[in-house]
Amino acid sequence: MTDGVGFSLVWGVGATAFGWIVATDFRGAAYRLHAWADRLPFGGWRGATPGIRYLRFVAAVLAVVGPLTILAGVRDLTAGRGPVRDFGAVPLPFVAVWAVIGAVALWRVWRADGPLRRQWGGGWPRRVAAAVMSAALPGFLAGAALGHMVTLLVSWLVGGAAGLLLLVLRDPREERAAP
Repeated sequence: MTDGVGFSLVWGVGATAFGWIVATDFRGAAYRLHAWADRLPFGGWRGATPGIRYLRFVAAVLAVVGPLTILAGVRDLTAGRGPVRDFGAVPLPFVAVWAVIGAVALWRVWRADGPLRRQWGGGWPRRVAAAVMSAALPGFLAGAALGHMVTLLVSWLVGGAAGLLLLVLRDPREERAAP
């Protein structure tokens, strides 16, 4: 597969950023994430999402584990291991199944009541972040299909950054609704 250095660095950066943003509830990110999880259009999850305290606890664990993972990746990188190695193409049937699952997921989050459709109406920064987050999935699948780890990791990192941006951007509609 891969030596894990690139994966460790990308996962560590993502976990650290997500963990600190949600654990500290930066700009209401934990409450916004909880509200998004309640509105996910995947049947059976409504009302079954964990509480805010549990969500913040898990984020705090990620905020601690993320930097440790970055340090492990940097240690491996300085030990002479390359940052990423291509892993060979994933078999086409697996990529096809992932593509179908991804297409259904994208369709559901872009429906009229889906979380990304709601973000689309919040101005150009939200539109760009929602579009980038959606475009990251085909990039991830292309990286897996071609066995190109850099494409896979970059699309994962960029899509995650766009999702975090959506968590911290204030929605003007929310500010108008506040008393």
